[in-house]
Amino acid sequence: MPPTPSWGELLQQGKSNLDAPWIVASVVSSLVLVLVMVTFIGEAVRAAFDPKKFTRYD
Repeated sequence: MPPTPSWGELLQQGKSNLDAPWIVASVVSSLVLVLVMVTFIGEAVRAAFDPKKFTRYD
């Protein structure tokens, strides 16, 4: 039975196959991509629901 794909399994394969740089690079790039997307989506949601955005003090 093949292992269930997960972030931990990817990191384990990258750690055990350090002689294959494409595995390590794919693990690192996928983690960085996910973290950057979560950050941008979080900032977009925060900006969309910011109550001070439409507040004007004249």
